Amino acid sequence: MAIFNRSLKTSKSSLGFFPILLGLIVIGTIGLQIYNHVPTTPNVPLLLKTPDMIELSKFEDIASHTQTPVTLPEKLFGSSLYLIGIYPSIAKNWPANSVSMIFVKDNARFVEMDVLPNTTLASVSPQYTAYPQEPVAIEGELKGTLFHLRSGFDCTTPKPNTVPAMCLITNMLLFEKNGTLIQISTDGNHITQGELLEMARSIK
Repeated sequence: MAIFNRSLKTSKSSLGFFPILLGLIVIGTIGLQIYNHVPTTPNVPLLLKTPDMIELSKFEDIASHTQTPVTLPEKLFGSSLYLIGIYPSIAKNWPANSVSMIFVKDNARFVEMDVLPNTTLASVSPQYTAYPQEPVAIEGELKGTLFHLRSGFDCTTPKPNTVPAMCLITNMLLFEKNGTLIQISTDGNHITQGELLEMARSIK
């Protein structure tokens, strides 16, 4: 009888914990749903943030904020212009009035295109001497340099209603055009080297 009473008490105790366990599961499920739908920011923002940076979403608005000549590539390979940053003051190693543009494809950063006024390839190249590089033909006599920054990369995963996914920059193509230095950076492996060159050559 004592053994029976002990078993009965154990069963009642187990049944008492069941509602608590069920409640924790429900709370955990709801919390996960909330987490997946709350906008979050990746560790590294899409654009460099500075106190006077001007953030735009429309290409035609650039001319109202800077005289830096900016031309969109004709070949975008299914990507679209997502975000623009104009830097009235010097930002990191960029001159004043630099323009940065983020192109997105399939909810992920495709490339970043930076236009740096009054800057030459020769003046910037020493910053990247530690990386493998190769000269490339852009158009006619116009030459550029392709810098290979890394082969492996980490990526963020987009959640609903958040900024696009991002991977580490793997390659950068630098060349001079229209009195500026144009820098096109590839995100992970989202664009091939051939597409990168075609995009650069389609900038008029």
